[in-house]
Amino acid sequence: MAVYSATKAFVTSFSEALHEELRKSPVHVSALCPGFVRTEFQEVAQTGAEIDSIPKFMWLNIANVVSEALAGTAKGKALIVPGTQYKSMLMWVRLVPRVVMRRVSGKIVGI
Repeated sequence: MAVYSATKAFVTSFSEALHEELRKSPVHVSALCPGFVRTEFQEVAQTGAEIDSIPKFMWLNIANVVSEALAGTAKGKALIVPGTQYKSMLMWVRLVPRVVMRRVSGKIVGI
């Protein structure tokens, strides 16, 4: 979980920085942060998450993720977070102490 989380944080920050640096150019950069999507990624990535322990409401449909990603890109968003559950979580992440979020994240993925 540590390497995956750190990599995701880096890619998000890097994408947001590029988004700003390239604002006046014809190049647009968005970071897509979809959460859990029903694909084979979890088996291939070996994130350490027990797939069955992840609550059903956390899973997103791939068609909805693609739709929200395309809409966000068309609007020029730097950060695209599909799914109302993940948008709500993003708001809470900003308010709750990091130690609490680490523990909750660990419980969700079965650590």
